[in-house]
Amino acid sequence: MQDSVLMTGVGALPTEVLGEIFICCASADPDAPLVLRAVSRSFHAALHSTPCAWAHLHIHLIDIADNGPANKVAFWFRHASMALIRVTVNVEVGWGVLLGLREGVGRVGSLEVRAPGEVDVGVVMRGVYPVRAAGYGCWDMGMERPPLEDLKIAVAADTPRGVPLLANGRAEIPYLPRLRTLEVVNYYGLERYLEYAELGALREMRMEWEVRWRLVNVRGLVRVLGRARGVEKMSLAGKMIGEYAGTEYVMPLIEGAEGQNGDEAPTFTYLPKLKELTIRTNAVPVVLSYLVLPRLEKLRLEDLDGKRVGAGVEIARAVEGLVRRTGVVGVGEREKEVGEG
Repeated sequence: MQDSVLMTGVGALPTEVLGEIFICCASADPDAPLVLRAVSRSFHAALHSTPCAWAHLHIHLIDIADNGPANKVAFWFRHASMALIRVTVNVEVGWGVLLGLREGVGRVGSLEVRAPGEVDVGVVMRGVYPVRAAGYGCWDMGMERPPLEDLKIAVAADTPRGVPLLANGRAEIPYLPRLRTLEVVNYYGLERYLEYAELGALREMRMEWEVRWRLVNVRGLVRVLGRARGVEKMSLAGKMIGEYAGTEYVMPLIEGAEGQNGDEAPTFTYLPKLKELTIRTNAVPVVLSYLVLPRLEKLRLEDLDGKRVGAGVEIARAVEGLVRRTGVVGVGEREKEVGEG
């Protein structure tokens, strides 16, 4: 009875007074608004008209894939309106699992990592394998070489817009000198992630991008391919440019020719052992125009933008250029020496 009378008295207070009380409650317990809003209609109304009562946000992360914390963040920002929020994030990730894998890394021959975002992939790889910051120092040649030969990285296709590609601009590179098979799905930070990686042992590579609103940097992709000189089988699939604009994207047919508008001619990527290539993209002529493939036996092409005017002619010219570069004397001779050495 006393509680009922007390609640009646408190509920009769003006909204502004209730708001000040709730601000004090939230300072002591950041989750207080969630409890108070369920007490009564007057409390609910007072909280929703007092943005500063939502000025403290505590997030507890246990499972990276859990959407609960994300929903809480969205809910909080809606109610805080324009008020500045003090955010505290407590992270409890299963580091014990990663440390256990690191201790047994010498027994892992194949690894598949599925994650909701690219940053999460980095957390796992850094937790298990020796790394170095891109462009900093050299590998310790005395360190144990992980026996990993088969790696698959798959990032969720429904990653929302605005999610960062990597935790920072200096990607940390896993030390995997024995890697023979690499499969990457929806990893758009690939260029930075593999720029300094050891890919000399790689024999098979498959890269696929399914997210429609993200575009692959073709030149960055080609630079990655250039590090895999021993690859024999390769598959590329995904959207690489927003709109194909004809020959302005296609490199000269012969190395040494002047670039368009007087620019320096681009560099070709020489893959001396590649025998099988599959390309499924809206930029087929673009990708082909970068490559020199002297041992190519099988070529499969699917133009996702094949309905554009002149698509067949452009692909025919790109294939012709690929054939000519393979047979032209002097093209890629320096790269041959490096690749076969």
